[in-house]
Amino acid sequence: MSETATEEARAADTIEAAAYREMYAAAPPELGARLGLETREIDGATLLVARGIPDPFFNRTIGLGLARPAREEDVDAMLAAYRAVKSWWLHLTPGAAPAALVSWLEARGFALAKRRAWAKMVRGTAAPPEVATPLEVRAARAGEEGPLAESIAAGFGMPAAFVP
Repeated sequence: MSETATEEARAADTIEAAAYREMYAAAPPELGARLGLETREIDGATLLVARGIPDPFFNRTIGLGLARPAREEDVDAMLAAYRAVKSWWLHLTPGAAPAALVSWLEARGFALAKRRAWAKMVRGTAAPPEVATPLEVRAARAGEEGPLAESIAAGFGMPAAFVP
């Protein structure tokens, strides 16, 4: 992977981790408590924890070994943080350091997950080209919050409890 692609992957993970931290923090308190939503940081990595959602999409680590080289203690702390979670993922980004990180993970039983395809898109800041379409892209209007929330939850496989 080129250095530019590695930097883009790091940036995408950093942005995603920040977005999920904000989403968990924005949850209404009673929903957050019911779903066990919390975020933690271990040496620059973001740990998303949702004990009430048995889906690794909401229980995952993003950015291990990106902000600074990971240490074996970081891997062990991450494992401890997920002990009460049934299923979770570790997103290991290309360029994560140190190179020994992969062997540390394998020694602890990690393997590639069997899951749906995962893609992150990166584009420049220039305006996108105009495209003719019969679709209308606009901000949701008052009264459309419910159907919009239902569409987002269904599209991302979120539980119905996320709709509110």
